Amino acid sequence: MSISEAVGVPPSSDPVVTTLAGPRPARAVDDAPRPRWADRQPWHDVLTSVGLVCVALMFLESVTDILPDGAWFWLVTPARAVLVVGLVAMAVVAPRRAAWRTWLDVPLLVLVLTSLLASYGRADSMAGWRWLLTEVGFYYLVVIVRRTHRDTHRAALVLALTGAAVATLVALQQAAAQTPTGFCRAPGAGMADGCEQPGALVRVIGTFANPNLLAAFLLLILPLAWLAVDEWLNGSMRLVGWVLVALAALALLHTWSRAGMAAGVLGAAALVTLLRPYGLRLRRGGVLVIGGLVAAIVLVVVSGAGIRTHVWGESLRIAFRHPLGVGMGRSGALLDAAIPGSLQFQHAHNTWLNWLVEAGWIGFLAVLAITGLVCWRAWRSAREGSRIAAACGAGLLGIGMMSLADHPANSLRIALAMAFVIGLLMSSPLSDTSIRAGLPAVLAGFGRRPRAVAPLAAEVPAADRLPASPARPVGARGVPDEGWAPRPSNPWAPERANPVLKGQTGAYEDR
Repeated sequence: MSISEAVGVPPSSDPVVTTLAGPRPARAVDDAPRPRWADRQPWHDVLTSVGLVCVALMFLESVTDILPDGAWFWLVTPARAVLVVGLVAMAVVAPRRAAWRTWLDVPLLVLVLTSLLASYGRADSMAGWRWLLTEVGFYYLVVIVRRTHRDTHRAALVLALTGAAVATLVALQQAAAQTPTGFCRAPGAGMADGCEQPGALVRVIGTFANPNLLAAFLLLILPLAWLAVDEWLNGSMRLVGWVLVALAALALLHTWSRAGMAAGVLGAAALVTLLRPYGLRLRRGGVLVIGGLVAAIVLVVVSGAGIRTHVWGESLRIAFRHPLGVGMGRSGALLDAAIPGSLQFQHAHNTWLNWLVEAGWIGFLAVLAITGLVCWRAWRSAREGSRIAAACGAGLLGIGMMSLADHPANSLRIALAMAFVIGLLMSSPLSDTSIRAGLPAVLAGFGRRPRAVAPLAAEVPAADRLPASPARPVGARGVPDEGWAPRPSNPWAPERANPVLKGQTGAYEDR
């Protein structure tokens, strides 16, 4: 009896392809089998497609701002209307609470509540809090659509490539025509801002408001665009795709964002490492990434911070005076009042410090928890062979480095793009459901495959086994593609053994 028959999963109707590991369904690594709660009637497919269309519209809103900004009535804007339609459609498709659970549920709830507490009673802050709800709602929409729609992996990569191409081509047109954007870099040591000096370099902004936002968007989306070319295009189409990726890298250079260019190098190193996070490549990549982060922090703090050092000091003083936060979007006004001079500030020029000022110390701890869980999920999914998780992790690492001295997520459009990427990452398939499951192996082996691979491979019949191929690992634990089993109800409780997989947890279910 095969694993699929023992567990009760209907056989796949996909065509069978032959790999180094033997025959298997022709399905991408990141397209997980649908769990039991996803079994649905034909009209559910229509609703799932509605959810996917809403995801596409929200992502394109982050790229080009295609939806009108004004409210239709009361507080309902076109973007929020699209989001509500998608969430309602997916709630009908997957009404069970377990279908919506992710690792970020608790810290996101804490962040929303602390931000509400800090913003309540202030009209301008409540507007920022409502946009925070929009970003959180979009995150959950991406998660549930990816879990229920079979082709989400391909659709997400196509969206990423399209978004990168649109922003890139607009930016390069500005560079070619020397269109005045209001932002320049003076050539010479330091590359200071200034359009009045001779030979000043025009900084492109693409479809965004300033060059730093364009750089942040490209850092976030470019790894997914690269994966779209590598994963789905062939022949001459792949050549065109590589041209688009190269042009996107050129557009990142023409933003003349010093943090963006450094983060691009770091993100490329992280992508190469996460695609095969084992052995010598892991050690070299880890040293390069950690060394780059440490060097960037030291450079920013010691010599490159400039006025930011004063901004960070004042931000800490404001945070100690207001431990519960000052409210969403109010950090810039308070910094303007506290720092003498003509400079005006929109935020604290550090993502985590800005959350500390606006959401208080509890909200700051929630943001730290979100950061840690996202990093852990990227690592675990990449080790299990998820290429889209590797691309998401590289993009988030790049924008995270840029966020050390800036706050690009202060822009709603960048925040929506981040919600899109984090949603893809947190819904990527995993062999282990527990956050703590792989920690001893990581600490003990540092890049070596877990020792459970050999006994599992010996116990699972060859016809149902999917060992990792040398070129593209499917799973570090060798979990079969069709082996699905219920997960524990408590993610922090000890894992229950799967009688079919003999000790392994359910495949591709996550929290």
